[in-house]
Amino acid sequence: KENKDIMLLYRPHPFFYGAFMKEYSNNKELIDEYNNIINNSENIVYDDSEDYLVSIHVSDFMISDASSLVPEYLIYGKPIIYTKKNNATGFNNKELESLLYTCNNEKKVIEYIEMLLKGNDYLESDRKNKLCKIFNFDNNLEVSDKIINLITKNFE
Repeated sequence: KENKDIMLLYRPHPFFYGAFMKEYSNNKELIDEYNNIINNSENIVYDDSEDYLVSIHVSDFMISDASSLVPEYLIYGKPIIYTKKNNATGFNNKELESLLYTCNNEKKVIEYIEMLLKGNDYLESDRKNKLCKIFNFDNNLEVSDKIINLITKNFE
């Protein structure tokens, strides 16, 4: 709200709203506040479209917990602010987590947002260098070619 020059593309998990409504069904004020923020903010775009690829392409970075979208987003080389929950396993992949701006409090999330908005992305070169290794891909082959090679190799 305080940063009108920043656009938030808000794309919650498909089950979020139902779980939110169930959890806070007795708190009409909180539900109304949430709906008011989402529906009446000038710089929040609520994205509930079926295809998340548009969101990936138009965004500059992502803020997420340990979701399955994180590895897919990483492939695009864009930064991710990872909100790791205390006492949670996360991704069980330290190499992948090393490419994320990891935090567990609101203050750190804001610090990372401000840093990235200034163009400071100190993990950028690590993402570029380690992505191919982590995801075992290269830019010389199409995905379909890789699948064919994998099937052929296994049948041989």
